[in-house]
Amino acid sequence: MSGTGIYRPAPTLHLTRPSDDTLRLQTENSLVELNGSSADLFEKNILPLLDGASAVDEVSQKVGLKNPDDLRALLDELKGAGILLENTGDSAFLDHAEMLGIDRSGIKERLKDLRVAIIGDGQLAQEIHQGLCDVPVGHVTMVSWSSENQGKDLSLEALISLAQDNEYLISTLGDAFPAIDYRVNRAVHETGTAALFCRVGLTKSTVGPLVFPSETACFTCWRMRSAACADDFERFMEFEESAADRDQPIAHPTAKIGFLAQIVAGTAITELLKSALALGEVSVTDRLLEYEPFKGGWQQHTLLRRPDCPDCSKKKFSFQIDQIL
Repeated sequence: MSGTGIYRPAPTLHLTRPSDDTLRLQTENSLVELNGSSADLFEKNILPLLDGASAVDEVSQKVGLKNPDDLRALLDELKGAGILLENTGDSAFLDHAEMLGIDRSGIKERLKDLRVAIIGDGQLAQEIHQGLCDVPVGHVTMVSWSSENQGKDLSLEALISLAQDNEYLISTLGDAFPAIDYRVNRAVHETGTAALFCRVGLTKSTVGPLVFPSETACFTCWRMRSAACADDFERFMEFEESAADRDQPIAHPTAKIGFLAQIVAGTAITELLKSALALGEVSVTDRLLEYEPFKGGWQQHTLLRRPDCPDCSKKKFSFQIDQIL
């Protein structure tokens, strides 16, 4: 018998009882009914033991079944119907992808080779790092600002080198260190690496844009749009000019934002995986997702490439904040 013989319910499994002697097991794509005494036995005794850790023989012994092969045959049928998953030793993400009809081996190989660098060390960066490792992405690096080396790890030269070694950069420092987003944007336009920008805040958080150099609207295009839409243009300009020139964080980059960091991190990981694995339409290329937790929730904003953008337009400028804004 192939496989591990260790089972667990599919993540979307729902149980209903159309009648006293019928148990209906249903997922998004499957429906199976058990009838008679086997319905009660499965619901009350067997299913609670299918925890992804207990083998068929162990479950059979605990339930008091004389022949484990009968139980194994039933569980194999339910696995084939998409009601159960067999523990493969892979991550839950790969199990779920296979349930959606996506080739497990192909995604597994792609993830193994995928290289992502996360810039920052706050809770948002840590949540993204943990999530990518759980997927698992083969190579995940975290780079943060350090006063001990005067921030040399986040200099433009260091970020260009980092971009050359990775397929994606994820910039998470946001308003805590705004100058880094500008440097990351410039670095990826030097190397052709993709970059995803994320910010988390109590009143407003953002995911995006996901920048593909010379193909999509970039971070600087977004800030130029933000300047044009600002209620107080002069105040916005004053802040951006000051922030872009700073060599140190404005706020402590390790400050915790609690559950909001988890929400933003989950969305950022989803968008990156959709892009890297071609799993669906990416929501943050030439667009931005904005989250206001206590107002309207998620909103999507369209971004256009600026023909006068000093980073992504064909016409190149020296990096001057007054030209950017």
